[in-house]
Amino acid sequence: MSEPSSFAAPWEARTFAIVRSLRDSGVVSADQWMTALGDVAGEGEVRYDHWLAALEHVLAADGVVSGAALERYRRAWLHAAHRTPHGEPIELNDDDIRQ
Repeated sequence: MSEPSSFAAPWEARTFAIVRSLRDSGVVSADQWMTALGDVAGEGEVRYDHWLAALEHVLAADGVVSGAALERYRRAWLHAAHRTPHGEPIELNDDDIRQ
């Protein structure tokens, strides 16, 4: 399983950087990461949405973040996306998180 070769969007680059930083600092082991990524991607091509899903899984499984917190922020980002005009950057604010 190899890393995707390029970034199609800024969030992909940030996901890559977060995973590498957590792995390099020992928060997530290389074996743990590869297992989680393999579970998410299966035999198909690895994409950054797989990286994000695997990262969320590993962090929740290790108790670094709760599943409830992940869901709260997922909903907040969706709320922010819906209120943001097309073509404008999506910015999360306190109102999004309280929704």
